[in-house]
Amino acid sequence: MAYNTTDFKGHIIIFDETFIMKQINSIEDLKKEAAYDKKSVAEFFILLNGCLRSSKRVTYFPDTNTYNIINEIDYSYQDDLTEDQLRNETHIVFAIEKGAFYKYEFPLLKK
Repeated sequence: MAYNTTDFKGHIIIFDETFIMKQINSIEDLKKEAAYDKKSVAEFFILLNGCLRSSKRVTYFPDTNTYNIINEIDYSYQDDLTEDQLRNETHIVFAIEKGAFYKYEFPLLKK
């Protein structure tokens, strides 16, 4: 059975907690949602073929207008990417344009 991105329910239950998924619709949305914050870690994913995910940790640094990306599958990373590099060296902007880029947030664990 094939799924469209509109079939995705927008939430997931992990460790008995519900995390809301938010579709990222533009670079401006990404900048807002990925802005550096010491209190939480922003997790994103590209929805592939309706049900598979390519998980990424994306951080946007407003003072330098750059992005850091960690690819969760192999923990490879890209540092200090400009907006042009984000478009040309990753699949993130393409996924945003196709409506297949989502964000969910995991709060940092408190000790």
